Amino acid sequence: PQTMYVEGIKINSDSISAEYIPPKNKTVGQTKMLNVGVVSLIEQQLDDNVGNSFHQKVIYTTPRAIVFEVCSGQIFKHCFFWTVPDTINEFWNRSQTSNKISVHYNGITVKVPENDSNRRFTSDVSVLIDGKLKLNKTVRIAQENYHGTKVADSELDKRIEVIGLLQVPKIFSDTETPNEENIEYSQKWFEKNLLGYWELGLPPMPVLINDKHLQYAIKTKDISWFGAMYHSGKQDEAKAVVAVLFDRCYDRGFKQEELRAVAKHELQHAYQVKDIAKVGSDWRIVDKHFPTSADYSFFSEVDADSVVLNANTCWKFMKVDLLEHFTKHYHNKKEEEIDEKAAMSALKQYDAISDANVKKAVRNILQKVYMRIPYDEIKRKNYDFYVRPPK
Repeated sequence: PQTMYVEGIKINSDSISAEYIPPKNKTVGQTKMLNVGVVSLIEQQLDDNVGNSFHQKVIYTTPRAIVFEVCSGQIFKHCFFWTVPDTINEFWNRSQTSNKISVHYNGITVKVPENDSNRRFTSDVSVLIDGKLKLNKTVRIAQENYHGTKVADSELDKRIEVIGLLQVPKIFSDTETPNEENIEYSQKWFEKNLLGYWELGLPPMPVLINDKHLQYAIKTKDISWFGAMYHSGKQDEAKAVVAVLFDRCYDRGFKQEELRAVAKHELQHAYQVKDIAKVGSDWRIVDKHFPTSADYSFFSEVDADSVVLNANTCWKFMKVDLLEHFTKHYHNKKEEEIDEKAAMSALKQYDAISDANVKKAVRNILQKVYMRIPYDEIKRKNYDFYVRPPK
């Protein structure tokens, strides 16, 4: 018997040529054709929107069935034994001749209770072919609602809770007026002196005091996004002023895990500002090249999102609120299909940079972003949230 490891054979291939080379002073080697059954277990689901298009997804949803199929270039005449774990019945087993099954996770096939323990639910599906070869596939299933640690009830408790979500280094900036240490007062001062003017397009910056720390605040009025990080100055004068979480986080139904993720995103923006103040840093080179921070927002957004990809949020947040935002800014594939010129993204902006030094700095940033991605599916072309590394 001889064991061989072969890479790169496509599913529609069914034979390879193998040559036996004997040891010295032995008989002449032989070349024989070997039949190779190349199989792969692939899962797909209909798009969430109306339509008949199936796709492989990084995170699946419960309303629609997931189709699992053993794919091969050969005509199947085999027996398949499928195993799908069920949180209630322990296992759902099915023996059949078909190489394809449909699994509903809304109770039709498998019941996944809508609760906190299933906020990051995964299902391990396997198929045994002819009692010999076993293929496995693990899929992530997002629930209909956000699940996790309950948030505070009162407005004051929410403010204190949000401020305490992350341990923030004290080297960044101040959010308070001189000699004022009260958290609630700082929040009121911020809303009055910064956000009120900012909504009119005139963002004044508060006086920065040394030995203070970056605070997280909640704005009481409605706004269309989850959080923000405001900063002042460029180059040596660049300083993080304040990071905030807005009420939309609560209107959306976020739990503490999601609040932490939004705060982590804004904190990463603060680290970007901190790096701008470092001579020779990649962010300083980028900040110097572009007129304003808004002109390189694609780079700063995907950098902040990539950090949150590793956060312990529920799958619903990861799929709907984060991956959609991340891939849109990294490479806007959906909009590009509609209007190629209008679909600007981090990759497109990077490709258009002619200055070699700036291009290198941006490439360093985007490579770090790509390396932080924790899910292999995002790096595979056949999945819905696929992104490629910078060239």
